[in-house]
Amino acid sequence: MRFFASAFVLLLTVGGFLTGCSDRLEQKVSATTAGRLAAWRASFASDSNAAMRSQADAAFQEIRQFVAGERELKRRRGEPVEVGTTVIDEGVRERVNGLPLREVMQLGLGLKIRRLKEELAGLEDVVGKNDQLVTRPGDTEARRILDELRARQTGRIEKYREDLAQAERELEPLFARSRRSLLPPKSVEPDQSPQLIR
Repeated sequence: MRFFASAFVLLLTVGGFLTGCSDRLEQKVSATTAGRLAAWRASFASDSNAAMRSQADAAFQEIRQFVAGERELKRRRGEPVEVGTTVIDEGVRERVNGLPLREVMQLGLGLKIRRLKEELAGLEDVVGKNDQLVTRPGDTEARRILDELRARQTGRIEKYREDLAQAERELEPLFARSRRSLLPPKSVEPDQSPQLIR
């Protein structure tokens, strides 16, 4: 049922692209200042449907998370960073200013896919290690707890895979149009693997 609902939403979205929403996707984002970005987003919101607004908001949120994550990596490396959300807002504006909304959405989805893959890899690593855990013979309570943990983790892995597949389906028509990756290069903290937050 979830697959059919997702497919229906995707069909409506693609149908919207083909019936006139595409010109909205070609609108260039004006983000030279916080005020200009706010005005652009307000104008876009008043001229677009709820599904498109939701997709644009999700793209901006992913870009914001990426910028915040980059700042955190710099801080952990001992590089000087400015505090406050203003710096993050400026980073978002620098990344989106002048881009067509289509590319902003493509960038947001690309970052989401990268994030989901990294989180999924971390979760699968934890699950693999947990699969090696054993309980003492006769300790039924510990066995029950371990089985429940495995079931929860398996459910989370399935959810990540569903979300990843959905994001890849949404990215496909956007990528087909631009034919290029908009993702910035990965930056990984040396000698650190991603930490999974439970």
